[in-house]
Amino acid sequence: MALAHYYRILGLRTGASFGDVKLAYRNLARLYHPDTNPGDQLAKEKFIQVTQAYQALVNALPAEAVAAQRTASPTQT
Repeated sequence: MALAHYYRILGLRTGASFGDVKLAYRNLARLYHPDTNPGDQLAKEKFIQVTQAYQALVNALPAEAVAAQRTASPTQT
């Protein structure tokens, strides 16, 4: 599948930065997460699409870009 499709799923322009991809994924994952929407099959399917889009985009980004962004802004625990 074309990467442009995955950017659209996350509501981003093609070529968005890793930080933008990560932020969009987190917001959409929180919105559609099955624990937030118990019994909502449509939300579950959307959550799966969002997760697949995020994984595809992160895997397609150059490793240096991902590593640089991860060291620049550590994730919260």
